[in-house]
Amino acid sequence: METVFCKDCIEWDNEKDLKHPIPPDFSLLETSIIHRREESIFLEEFHLDRILDSAKFFSEYWKDTPEKPFSNIPSRQTILEIIHKSLTAKIGLSNHQEYFRVRILMNVSCEITVQLTPEIQNSVNLNDEVPIVVLDKTSLNTHNPFVKYKTTHRDIYNMSRQRCNVGVNSFDVVLYNKEGFVTESSIANIGIEVPESLLSCSDSMVKIDFGKVEEKSGENGDSKGKKIVLTPSLNCGILGGTMRRSLVESKRAIEGYIRVEDLKAAAKYNMKIFCFNSVRKLYEVRMAA
Repeated sequence: METVFCKDCIEWDNEKDLKHPIPPDFSLLETSIIHRREESIFLEEFHLDRILDSAKFFSEYWKDTPEKPFSNIPSRQTILEIIHKSLTAKIGLSNHQEYFRVRILMNVSCEITVQLTPEIQNSVNLNDEVPIVVLDKTSLNTHNPFVKYKTTHRDIYNMSRQRCNVGVNSFDVVLYNKEGFVTESSIANIGIEVPESLLSCSDSMVKIDFGKVEEKSGENGDSKGKKIVLTPSLNCGILGGTMRRSLVESKRAIEGYIRVEDLKAAAKYNMKIFCFNSVRKLYEVRMAA
C-alpha cells in the first residue's frame, strides 16, 4: 500500500509560499536515552530548552487559528516533574532492561506524555559495520517549519527516506538545501571530522579547503594536526539537535558549511563522516558509492 504524504508539505517542497495548517494529532517531540540507574535523560536541559522554544514558535505561528495551540505552555519545572515522575514509575516496572529510549511529547493542548521503549546501547553498529547513508535525490525546502523544530509531523523526512529506499541498502539519507549545502540526515545531525588546519573562512563561512589537503597530504595520506567535526550551520536550515549543541559547546564540533561534493571528497581523503543525536550519540557513517 502506497504511503500518502502531507499535501501541504509536498506543495511546500515545490516552493509554494504557504502557512501550514495544524497537522492531525500534532505534538512537539523530544527523543533521548536513559540508563535505569540514572535520574535524568541524556542532555535533559537541552531537551527542555528545545521543547519550550518549539512551543513558543508554534504558538506564535498558529496564533490566528481558531484552535490557538500551545496557548498555555507549562513551566520548565512542571515539565521536568512530569518527566521524572513518569520515568520513575515506568522504569520501576522493568527489572532487566538497562537502557530505554525516551519520547517526550507535548500536544497542542500542552499536555505532556512520556513514552519508554527498550533500547540497545550502540544500536547502530550491532554488526560492527559502518552504516551506509545515501544522498537524497532532490533538495529540501528548508523554510518548512517542521525542518527546524522537532515534531511528530515528519513527512518531509519520510518522503526523503521513501524516494531513496532507506532500509533496503542504506541506513539513512543525507539531506541538502536548495543552495547545495548539506543540512542533516533524516534522523540525525551530520559532520565531517577534519584537521583544523584544513578549515578556511571566507565571507563568514567556515568550510573545508580541499586545496590544502592536496598540498599537505596528496590523495593517499591524512593531514596531521588536531581534528574537529565540521557540522552544518543553523543558517543552512536544520534541526538544532541536542547532541549537536553539546558537541559545539564543548568545542568538539564547529559550525560551518558542507557542500554536497564535500561528502564525496571527504571519502576520497579518508576523512570520517559522523552522524549524531541524543539516542545514538556520535556514530560513524559511510557514503554509498
